[in-house]
Amino acid sequence: MSGAQDVWINRGDAPSDSNVLVTLSSPAGEKTVLVTSNVIVESSAKLFVTTPPERVVTKIDIYHQKAKRIVTLIGYSFAML
Repeated sequence: MSGAQDVWINRGDAPSDSNVLVTLSSPAGEKTVLVTSNVIVESSAKLFVTTPPERVVTKIDIYHQKAKRIVTLIGYSFAML
């Protein structure tokens, strides 16, 4: 991911068996790591959490959004005549 910054995690007084899942996302994509007491593993957030249905964007949703924009622009064009 371009423009990535360093992320520092302080375990503090956390129990030794606690883990941290860090996910950073942008329009360019997602980067997820699982931080345990002795290892950092690159992973995928979808292995640990479920995306709420209202946040899932499918290809057909993208198609509908583009089609709606085109129809709206055509409508405004006709209204301006």
